[in-house]
Formats: sequence, C-alpha cells, structure tokens
Amino acid sequence: MEQTSLNVSLPKSLKAHVEQQVREGGYSTPSEYVRALLREDKRQKAEQKLEAMLLKGLRSGKPIPADSAYWKAKRLRFPVEIPTPDELQAIRRGEAAIRRGDSITLDELRREEALAHRPRRARAKIA
Repeated sequence: MEQTSLNVSLPKSLKAHVEQQVREGGYSTPSEYVRALLREDKRQKAEQKLEAMLLKGLRSGKPIPADSAYWKAKRLRFPVEIPTPDELQAIRRGEAAIRRGDSITLDELRREEALAHRPRRARAKIA
C-alpha cells in the first residue's frame, strides 16, 4: 500500500503522551502508534455501524424463522450464475490484486472518479 505523509501539530502535553506510548507500548515510531490508533478507530466505527444495523433489523418488525426452508426458497428466487471463463480470470486477477494490497475502497474510487470528471479551470494565456 502506498504511504503518504501527514504533519500534525500537537500541544506539548499530547506530544509527550505520544512519545511515552511509543516507549512503553512497544511501538517503533510515533507514526506506528498513530497508525495503530487510526486502525482501532476504524475498527470501532465499523463495529458501531454493524451494531446499529443489527438494532435496526431487530426493530424492523415481526421476526420470521430463518430455517432451512426459508433459505431454500431464497436460493430459488436468486439462482446461482456460473461465471464465464473470462469472468473467472478477472475474478482471479482481482483476488490476487487484493492479496498484494493493490486495491482501493469504493469511496476512494468514487473520489478519484469525481476528481477526474470535475470541470477544469481555464488557464491564463501567457503573452
């Protein structure tokens, strides 16, 4: 994964806290500590989102039994499609790219697409 830099200004007390965490927490650098904090924040946000979705599901109405008959009926409504050889090859290439870390999130793709299609400002002509 490509890495970029981000400079953050901290008050002395927070800088001292980060340095203490690096020393005591087994981190190699302040950057490693901050990355760990960001990963944990991402994990917590995903967990909160999942919990909210589960609660929404619980409150969505009368529960129905999800037994084997229910899932059989679901599978009949949505038949399995067999991918073509070209589609299988594309799937394998995509899986390999993900394993290598050569992937981006859907949000990142949308951001790139938005930037690529935004109107460009006219450049001033040099006389």
